[in-house]
This record gives sequence, structure tokens and C-alpha cells, in this order.
Amino acid sequence: MKNTKDWLHSSVLGAMGNTAIEGILKKKFHVYRFGYESTLQNLTQSEEQENEDKKDTPVLLKRYSDAFKMIQCMPDFILVDKTDKSKRIFLEVTTNRDKGLKQLCESFSAGAKYYRTLNLAKFYHGAKVLNIVWNPENPEITIYSISEKENHLKFEDVPIEEFMTREDKEMILALIRRTQPPPVSFGGIVKESKLK
Repeated sequence: MKNTKDWLHSSVLGAMGNTAIEGILKKKFHVYRFGYESTLQNLTQSEEQENEDKKDTPVLLKRYSDAFKMIQCMPDFILVDKTDKSKRIFLEVTTNRDKGLKQLCESFSAGAKYYRTLNLAKFYHGAKVLNIVWNPENPEITIYSISEKENHLKFEDVPIEEFMTREDKEMILALIRRTQPPPVSFGGIVKESKLK
């Protein structure tokens, strides 16, 4: 089970990214929250409840079943284009501290994040991933179209203008440059970020 401080760090960093992006997306799209974190997270609780006060909690989904994986990888948003309502997009927003999602997945250093992205590509065909590197020294925003073939991820760059203006992107990058991410946690010991 994830260390509580690691989970908190990850949650805060993810919320910062989602919040920064959501307002910008509303200029061009009708934005609907869809991710399992805000809707169905309790359905994917582990069969082995480590916490004693949850030992009587019923297991609703078999761990690692297709239904479990499909719910766990639900993208954060459904976007509907304001000028063409037939255009709908599943969008996952990922926020990382120092590497883009594509780099993490290509080096396989992401582990669970790799498999979650792989399942996103399998279950939500045509999904897009907006990746934020929340590093004040070298911030980055990239958008990918993802696909899966024989359990391998394929990333294709998507022009940023399909989702926001260059000015909006620069505004978010300026925000990141001024904002320190939460401290990094190593084995329960919280250390201040080396980023200044």
C-alpha cells in the first residue's frame, strides 16, 4: 500500500495540474469531470483490506478484472467542443515533477503509471493525455494521442492549439515557474524539493 505521505504528495500535485488546466479548457470545450478519483474510487478498493476498520467493507469488483481496470483508468475529463458538439474527447491530465509521461513510460520507470496509461489506451480508444511537468526550472506541457498494440504504448504528439492557445500555455508555464510543488517523500520522510 502506498505510504500516506507519498499518496498525499501525488494527490496534491495531480490536483494542482488538473485545476490549472480545467479553467483553460473551458474556453474551448464543455468540460465534464469523469475520472475515477472523483466518482468511482471506492469501487476499486483492494480485496485485501489492510486497514482493520475496513475489514467488513464488501468487495464490489474483482481486483485486476477488466471492469476494475476500466474504472481505475477512467480519464479525468470528457471534453465536448463548443463549436462542434459531435466532437468528444477523453482527456487524462498527468502531472509529474521532472519527467514527461512519455519519458517515464519509455524507460518503464513509472510502473503503475505505465499500466494505467496502457489500460487507458485499451479501454478509451482515441484518448488524449495532457502531461504537465511541474518543475519551476523547466516546466513543460505536452499533449499526446495514445494507442496500444500488443501491450505496447504508442505516443503521437498533438498540437497544443487543439486544446488551448499559445498564450494560455505560456500563462500556465509562468504559474508553474512561480509555484513550488509539494515536498518529495521518500519512504515516509518528507524532504523539501531541491527545485528553487
